[in-house]
Amino acid sequence: MKNRSKRSLLALIAVFISLTFACRKNDLSENAEDLLRSQKTQTVLAQKEEILGWIDDHQYSSPIKTGNVQFIKNNLVYENLHVEKRKNGEDLIVIPLNRAVNQKLKLANDYLLNLLVVKGNNGKLRWSMVVAFMPEGGKKTNKLRDRTLQQIINNEPVQDNGLYKFFDLKGKLLYQLEYKDNRLASYASPRKKGDVAGADPMARGTLRCYAYYLVTTYFREDGTIFLQTSEYLYTECDDEVTDDPDGGGSGGIGGDSGDPDDPIDATLSTVLVSSVNEQSWDHDDLQITEDMETEYDADNNPLPAYGVPTPLLYTCRVRLVYYAVSRSIAELEALPVTVEPSDITYTHPTWGTVVRVVSLVDKDEGTFITSAISFTAWWRCEVNYRWAYVNGSSRTRQIPFRYVAPMTVPL
Repeated sequence: MKNRSKRSLLALIAVFISLTFACRKNDLSENAEDLLRSQKTQTVLAQKEEILGWIDDHQYSSPIKTGNVQFIKNNLVYENLHVEKRKNGEDLIVIPLNRAVNQKLKLANDYLLNLLVVKGNNGKLRWSMVVAFMPEGGKKTNKLRDRTLQQIINNEPVQDNGLYKFFDLKGKLLYQLEYKDNRLASYASPRKKGDVAGADPMARGTLRCYAYYLVTTYFREDGTIFLQTSEYLYTECDDEVTDDPDGGGSGGIGGDSGDPDDPIDATLSTVLVSSVNEQSWDHDDLQITEDMETEYDADNNPLPAYGVPTPLLYTCRVRLVYYAVSRSIAELEALPVTVEPSDITYTHPTWGTVVRVVSLVDKDEGTFITSAISFTAWWRCEVNYRWAYVNGSSRTRQIPFRYVAPMTVPL
């Protein structure tokens, strides 16, 4: 009896130790990433002087631009700094900014501002941007959710919907992104009027001036483009901006080159589409439609309906990844061609009810780059037709499909 009690007690102790170890293991697993991120943050905080020195390297011929950089530096909230990750392993250092910077950038106080600094895998700081965030629906927020900028830079679904504006350290708008339903809904960037409408620069005495417009591209859920608009932002003459009557949320400060950092290489992704309507109609493709008008001969007798071609649409897509600022191509992939309708039933003027099935075989596609922002895509396949008739008979035919499309990166 005593041995049995002893064995039961040992078993209970073993179970307790096992459960305790399991819970402890789960806690360690759940906290491992947060601990790692905390250690990384402390490391970067210790390098505050390095970041400040790197910002001080941004010196420009214009005192206004240099003053803007220093103003941003003086309004950094280092105690709330945190670190995120790019896919390539680089650190994304996120440092909140005081609301005082909103006025400098001509932004409403509802915008939440952070400085984003990228630290390369070689340990050196590479490039930086000021990110202004306006939550969807004008909601109030005092903190950007962790990993939000990581999700944007890595082209991942974004948890916080709203408008994100990206400025350089001088205060010039580089581009802006709007997210709805956790996906990219629009992309906009300032472009010279010549880029939009082909106009020559305006002349103001001896200065050469350019009108800048915010060109916005809107995307469907599948990443394809359905609309582009342009809105005036400001006018820039030579190396300085002369007016910005509407504010435009742009800051309107910029033009200087020679930043100490590399070109900003944040990327965007989209799907470009080129559609082709079938032109090689077969006699058996003809159909009688409900809205077809009856034609009559000279004696007012109705003529036999001839029919109209049955629609067939080829859709050719290219998945494009491009750099947000320079618009240069980062990745290209031609996607397999599709066709619709692949299965349709209609009334033929001679054969009556016809069922047509179309399938694509031996598909191949590819791309080749022709410039930094342009490329050519091609598709080819064999198109199999099969017509089935009410009398039980059928007919088949195969024709080739070949298509080449020159394309450019969206503005």
